[in-house]
Amino acid sequence: MSIRAERKIQNRQNIIDKVLLLSYHGQPFYNISFRQIASEVGLVPSAIYRYFPNKDLLAQATVDQVGVFIKSGLFQSRARFTTHAEEDSEVRLAMFFKSVEEHALYWHFFVSERWGGYPILENSIEHDVDDLANDLMLDVRRLEYYQLCEESTLRTYADLLLQLSMVWSKQWIKLHKIDTQMSPEKVVFLRASFKKLVFLKRAIVV
Repeated sequence: MSIRAERKIQNRQNIIDKVLLLSYHGQPFYNISFRQIASEVGLVPSAIYRYFPNKDLLAQATVDQVGVFIKSGLFQSRARFTTHAEEDSEVRLAMFFKSVEEHALYWHFFVSERWGGYPILENSIEHDVDDLANDLMLDVRRLEYYQLCEESTLRTYADLLLQLSMVWSKQWIKLHKIDTQMSPEKVVFLRASFKKLVFLKRAIVV
């Protein structure tokens, strides 16, 4: 690959990374301008159009990258259901929050832009959420604990669990911005989330 081609790929990624960072610091995508991005990444405004001819294409490229990452991360979390079958659920939840911390920009964008007012992002994320819920249902159905549950019940469970995960991830990111260590507030939140998880699990399997 030529140096010019490598630079183009790097600049394209820098633009996406800057969008994620601006979102993380509270600026919704619909309010981000090409001029602002160009200034942040050190390009002249007209240069942005070489990488993304319009804002819709930037939105799609960003959400595609974020969606792949979120799906991969949740797949790894779900894999522990079978590879670490005896693992305590609270430990799994803590590991999920740790993953959210480590990749906060992706999680924040995914959750915030789900209803962020930019149609392309909202539609793409909603499609990803539906796929994730379906994948979760299929994985849960393989576990012995849920063998007697009807498919419709498992789908409801998967939907609720995923919705909770998204709400929790955003709240955890807020706590992490305040204190990067395992603060007392984080411990309280983790335990409260675990109690909700246990309640939901018991409500599904009767």
